[in-house]
Amino acid sequence: MMSKCKSCQDVGYLTCPLCQQFTYCSKKCRDYDWAVSHKFECKSQFPKRTASDFEIINQGSLGRGSFGCVKLARDRQTGLLYAMKIIEKQGVSIENLKREIRIQKKLQHPHVIQLFEFFEDDQNFYLILEYAENGSLFGYLRKRKILNENEAFVYFFQTCLGIDYLHKKQIIHRDLKPENLLLDKDGNIKICDFGWSAEMMITQTRNTFCGTIDYMTPEMLEDKPHDQTLDMWCLGVLLYELIHGTAPFKGRNDFEKCQNILKQQDFEIVASDQAKDLILGLMKRDSKQRLTMESVFQHPWLEKMAKEYNVEIKEYIFEEKKNLDQLSSSLKLDTKFSNTNSTTTRFSGSNIKKECISIAFSMYSEQMQTPIQNRISRRTDHSVQKEGGFFETLFKNLGCTRRN
Repeated sequence: MMSKCKSCQDVGYLTCPLCQQFTYCSKKCRDYDWAVSHKFECKSQFPKRTASDFEIINQGSLGRGSFGCVKLARDRQTGLLYAMKIIEKQGVSIENLKREIRIQKKLQHPHVIQLFEFFEDDQNFYLILEYAENGSLFGYLRKRKILNENEAFVYFFQTCLGIDYLHKKQIIHRDLKPENLLLDKDGNIKICDFGWSAEMMITQTRNTFCGTIDYMTPEMLEDKPHDQTLDMWCLGVLLYELIHGTAPFKGRNDFEKCQNILKQQDFEIVASDQAKDLILGLMKRDSKQRLTMESVFQHPWLEKMAKEYNVEIKEYIFEEKKNLDQLSSSLKLDTKFSNTNSTTTRFSGSNIKKECISIAFSMYSEQMQTPIQNRISRRTDHSVQKEGGFFETLFKNLGCTRRN
């Protein structure tokens, strides 16, 4: 007798990797059912996990931060690969860590990194996260230098879908940047690192000083309350960086860079008129005048790009009444490697409504690819330089990070 998918009742081929008792028609159905129900049934049959249940693949790190690192790990029981975030107990804020776990536990979206489980021992906390094989958008952008607007659209649109989902879940990310946008095996965006994220009602504001200098908002620098419009500013900076290869505001040191953000100096946009209008609409100094996510999805630049790829934007936007099977999952990328910086992008696929498939994912040739574990770029804790040391130390102590 042929098994049926536990989630949608279609023909099932994949089994739950832990209990082996239920089948699913696809990885999407399996991951969705695990997140919303089956993990509670399944985990009750197994003892609490420990670090010894996972094998570290190598001694290198996928990423390293102030209180720990991220390593590639294999589940000894299932053979599946995960990103294991190891956080040293000494010096870490338990409340901040609890908030990060609480936030990420309830997130389930095609463009958000999934947290599968967490546990601790005497020295460390461990977060078992979805593994993004192709590293960060930051690393990809550094290889490509700049992206044409067609390709920039895909990464920007996928990020917007993820941020829109977070905002509808009453969460602001507060540290959006290419380092925190990972690429899965197909090159699709996965938003990660919720260490600075906050839960809030739409009418609430926050006062925590945090983030990364290049993506810092004027209200943050002026020590004014902020809300979800902070993420909208960061989306504008992100689109600028995708097209230009660098963040918009520069300076000889961190203080001068912050002054230029406040004055919006040294800010020149070299892009199409529609892309320029979108960037400027997102990067309004007055947060109340910034474009909303709804207006971003209706912007002429997004609509023009979507039309070129025969994509219906509204089909990908999260709604509470939709489950993940009804939500078109992701802009899945064909992996076609190239050394050029001006690769033509295109969508292909016979059924766009079921799954939007692909623009060319032009990273670099197979001969040029470095080992996967070396391609994860992340927010790092850089040592303070003597030059401009006062402001760098000040920003670091306040919770602000500097880019590599």
